[in-house]
Amino acid sequence: MYGPTGGEAPEKQSPSAHKMLFEVRSMLRVMAQFPQYRTLPAIIDECDAGVPAHFSFYDNANFRFQNTEYYPVFQVNLMKKLLDLSDAEGANIQQATSWSFYFEGERFFEGTRAFLTADRIEKPLLNAYRLLAHLGAQRLTHHRIDSGHSNSHTVWQALGSPQVPSPEQLAQIHAREGLEELEPPRRVEVGADGVLALTVELPLPAVSLLVMERVG
Repeated sequence: MYGPTGGEAPEKQSPSAHKMLFEVRSMLRVMAQFPQYRTLPAIIDECDAGVPAHFSFYDNANFRFQNTEYYPVFQVNLMKKLLDLSDAEGANIQQATSWSFYFEGERFFEGTRAFLTADRIEKPLLNAYRLLAHLGAQRLTHHRIDSGHSNSHTVWQALGSPQVPSPEQLAQIHAREGLEELEPPRRVEVGADGVLALTVELPLPAVSLLVMERVG
């Protein structure tokens, strides 16, 4: 449902991974019926919560989530669930692609399905993929995406949501585009039982990446 332009959403809605995962699971089970197909690489195309691409929160206020920290948290959680699903089904999900755009002439933080907004400002969603790119056999330092970290959108809002930002305001927004550390690197001790226990406070919505590096 869309409109009225700039008005409140007709119904409060949030994206859900449930239907996406149901459809992926169904197709993996179709593949599993044929031994020659079961372990072939599976690619999940258009693996995004935002549809359609060119509508914004001016069309439906629910699309505001595409500007905020909610979207990268949703996307990282979805990727984990896809990997878990692949293991559970004995399948071979190798890629989950995004279908995003850069729309010329759009307003700042229009809320479209994009990694960038006007002036090529990187939206928090792009930082989700930066986090995922760090994943591997080893993990290093504590990065965070939430309302106060790695979030150009909240800076723009704090400046009064300007549609004609000054050069100084643009500099402040661009300065908060990339991944930010929640805390500087620190040494932690493994217990006598060989177990490392850490307590991390995680506001909602938020996502953290912690990677451990052996010292000495």
